[in-house]
Amino acid sequence: MIHKTDNCFHCGLPVTPQNIITIKIQSNMENFCCIGCSGVCEVIYNNGLQGFYDRVQSNNPLSPPPPNTNNNNNIFDLPEVLDEYITIDNDDFHKIKLLVEGIHCAACVWLIEKALNDIDGVKKIAVNLSSKSLMLKWNPSVIKLSHISQILQSIGYKTHIYDNSDANYQMEQSNRKKLYRIIFAGFAMMNLLWISISLYSGADEGEYRNWFHILGFLLATPTLFYSGFDFLKGAFLSIKIKHLNMDVPVSIGAVATWSYSTYITFFNPTIGDVYFDTVVNFIFVILIGRYLESSARARAIFSTQRLVNLQPTNATLINNNIEKITQVRLLKIGECVIVRPGEKIPIDGIIKSGLSDINEASITGESIPVIKKNGDFVYAGTINTNGVLIVEIKQILQHSTLGKIIELVERLQESKPPIQNITDKIVPWFVFITLSLSVITFFIWVGVDFEKALLSSVSVLIITCPCAFGLATPMAVAVASGISAKFGILIKDSTSFETLSSIKHFVFDKTGTLTTGKLTIKNLFLAQDITENYFYKIAYSLEKNSKHPVAQAVINKATELNIDNHYTLDNFKSYPGLGVAAIMDNNTKIFMGKYDFLKNNKINISKKCNNFIKQKTIKNSTNVFLGVDNLCIGIITLTDSIVHNASDVLKKLSQHNIELNLLTGDKKEVAMNLRQQLAVNIKIYADLLPEDKKNKIKELQKNNNNKIAMVGDGINDAPALMQADVGIGMGNSDDIALQSSDIILLQNKLEHIHLLISLSKQTIKTIKQNIGLSVLYNIIMVPLAMASFVTPLVAAIAMPISSLLVILNAGLINFKIKKGSWM
Repeated sequence: MIHKTDNCFHCGLPVTPQNIITIKIQSNMENFCCIGCSGVCEVIYNNGLQGFYDRVQSNNPLSPPPPNTNNNNNIFDLPEVLDEYITIDNDDFHKIKLLVEGIHCAACVWLIEKALNDIDGVKKIAVNLSSKSLMLKWNPSVIKLSHISQILQSIGYKTHIYDNSDANYQMEQSNRKKLYRIIFAGFAMMNLLWISISLYSGADEGEYRNWFHILGFLLATPTLFYSGFDFLKGAFLSIKIKHLNMDVPVSIGAVATWSYSTYITFFNPTIGDVYFDTVVNFIFVILIGRYLESSARARAIFSTQRLVNLQPTNATLINNNIEKITQVRLLKIGECVIVRPGEKIPIDGIIKSGLSDINEASITGESIPVIKKNGDFVYAGTINTNGVLIVEIKQILQHSTLGKIIELVERLQESKPPIQNITDKIVPWFVFITLSLSVITFFIWVGVDFEKALLSSVSVLIITCPCAFGLATPMAVAVASGISAKFGILIKDSTSFETLSSIKHFVFDKTGTLTTGKLTIKNLFLAQDITENYFYKIAYSLEKNSKHPVAQAVINKATELNIDNHYTLDNFKSYPGLGVAAIMDNNTKIFMGKYDFLKNNKINISKKCNNFIKQKTIKNSTNVFLGVDNLCIGIITLTDSIVHNASDVLKKLSQHNIELNLLTGDKKEVAMNLRQQLAVNIKIYADLLPEDKKNKIKELQKNNNNKIAMVGDGINDAPALMQADVGIGMGNSDDIALQSSDIILLQNKLEHIHLLISLSKQTIKTIKQNIGLSVLYNIIMVPLAMASFVTPLVAAIAMPISSLLVILNAGLINFKIKKGSWM
């Protein structure tokens, strides 16, 4: 029976004659728009979930799953689970990290992503082979998380909520099971070795021959079905859903060899040899290889685990002098915790009482403790070295500075640079090619020698593996992300590695980037009959909530003068790159900022002010004007100092043929003076507003299709940082600048730009080397296996070695960056 419809049975989209796929679903022939929809539909029906379509048609896709599904998945829909582990993005999509059991190769990653990408309501999937985790972004109004988990379970992957301690427990449990299987296979292998020695020593004739074959069968059979259970299960589920993974060729090779040997043993013992030892040997070797590969991957991503371990799990909550130990993840904003000497600060907050030295090396990389007192901000994961502190919580765990660092490092490891598109295209075809080559090999040799045909085809099945291809990129990125995190460099996306490795044009902001950004007020010129305190009280009222370097200088001066009160302001407005404005008591308009800003707002700047600018202005200084109503009442002159190694950093970049540019909102004379002090060839673009900086980068990008890296720190740099191919924000940047950056230098060290460039080049070089190693391995080993020069045992040894070589080569990034000088 055929259901005639112009729409896809699964997703409902129109089906054209060019792309129509028709398959039998139960007793009906149904039309589908693509193989993804047909595959998901088959999974749904094969697992008793066909009621899903009834609920979709009744506009109730979120009703409970059918009674015969695994109810353990319903935990994902519990409100307490959703509230604790799920974050909601601005687009109302939910995001969660899941631990996935059963991932062991690149084909698994491809299969999971393929299965979920075709499901309505799923927006983004990122599978991390190294940590066996899945970052999922989905629309809960379209599909429940429990349904997504059920679909993954139906294709052989069980999911759990990702919790660090649970992930470690699952890893330990998984490793324990692997060890049990390895030990069992090892026991069988050693015993089969003695049997093989006996057979080769003369016991292969007469009545003993068959008994030794039966003993081999009794050892090989439980080894195949116990130690090789994961291979067989993975292959079965893979074939069931028609998406082949690397368990298929391994299982076919093992089962084929075992079946042939079993036939010889029980039905025709006189015509040939048995290969039970080969079955056991290559299962043992493959298990060892996968175990070592898993351990190597775990060590490669240790940096992320190290960051996670910085987070305390418990804290001492204090309320009305009553102390209570609680989990950090349950703490709420506004609550207070007590932190004793030697303990880690559990959460970002402000000190309410106490004085102590805080070791902030985990966040800033600085090993010298910093004195913290009442009102100072402290970070989660830092260590209280002496005094007792009471800290008021200002951020929940996942929004803390350390939490954001961990999130960025994990996001980097999950992201895919463009170069990975090569491997993503290869992996899906790999198993099909492997099976085809194995069949060809069998038919080449079967006319010559059946046993040689069998062993050669099995060798081809075992020796070819896409795992090295799949690991080529993620392992290099994982190692690089660990190195960058160790130096306080946060990289949001791995595409930055590829872009930065080829960039030849750097653009720098001035204040806070090449200069310290710690402005000092050197002069005050009062243009009207007012007091110094009156001037700074107005200025403080305008700037008290800003992080801008000018504002910080004003705040510091006001503190020095003991000005702690301020005027009430209305209609406060900030004009990035120009100044600020507001209305003070009695509808008095006040403006503070650049000369042109006040002139454009019709503030009268007297002749005395202009004379002061011409005669008293300090070299390499900045003048800021304060206007009240229609008059300029005063001018402050601020000076800044150059970052101590800025000149060396720029000179080294220039030596590597990188073109340098300076974009600043300051006057050209100030910028020219800075260039003279830096003693480096850098192009200057001065008097620029934020939009001007953005347009200048656009212009530079158009010249010969240049790729541009921008380094900045302020709100006025945000548009330029976003426009640049790679935006690099300093750690002391405004929040908007940080959000606009692709890379953040937490330690505010310009020399880390050299590390970034070296790390990017080495990472891309390693990825290319890894892909080359994978290609070379298959080009050499597959023809040898087809030519019968490689036995199944040697193939079993060679297969994991290819993956281990890729992992070890990725690990060399750390060694090369440590050993060699940056750049």
